[in-house]
Amino acid sequence: MFETPEKNIKQYAKDLPSGEKKEILDGLGELKNAKRNAKYFSILMDWGMLDAAIGAIPELGDAATALAGLYIVYQAKKIGMPTQDLLKMVKTNVKDFGIGAVPLVGDALDTFYLSHSKNFKQLDAYFKDPKNTDRILATIEEKIAKKKGLK
Repeated sequence: MFETPEKNIKQYAKDLPSGEKKEILDGLGELKNAKRNAKYFSILMDWGMLDAAIGAIPELGDAATALAGLYIVYQAKKIGMPTQDLLKMVKTNVKDFGIGAVPLVGDALDTFYLSHSKNFKQLDAYFKDPKNTDRILATIEEKIAKKKGLK
């Protein structure tokens, strides 16, 4: 198993009975959707300059974008990222909030910090690392068990 977790999981599912195979591949699809959602959110917030625009609203703007940034952390949790990685992502959000909270200068710097993109890159790296195959597969199997009412 030296490919991406996605390829490894597809290979694993290939030999399963059709019902189990479908459940595993559907679960993988849900995780890929979570990753895709986080990607588009980070693009909108950082490259679409929405973070800087909302952050320019005195007092509330930076708090709102910091809370919105937790969306990527939520998607990462759905994929099964370890708590220590999620905490790194939250730390990136807190830094972004601190930078943006400085009047005027912070708003300018906020356009360059790109915290949402940093968090997405961390999520993407986790999803592509073959060492995470077992953890991602366990996340899928846990979701299947919950749907069946076994957990």
